[in-house]
Amino acid sequence: MKNKKLPPAKILIAIGLLFMSATLIIQHYVSLPDTWLGALMGFSIGIMIVALVKKKVRPTG
Repeated sequence: MKNKKLPPAKILIAIGLLFMSATLIIQHYVSLPDTWLGALMGFSIGIMIVALVKKKVRPTG
């Protein structure tokens, strides 16, 4: 079986999506202040934008 390496852009997009979903799940169970919620969501969106700009990965859909 061959080991396939994922491109770094796809890894960053996956990390951004996981970070965003984790933030929403945590917000459901714990009351987060708006400052923390905005910072965490902004961080995850920023990771995904960096991945899209760096490798010019086009989202499907």
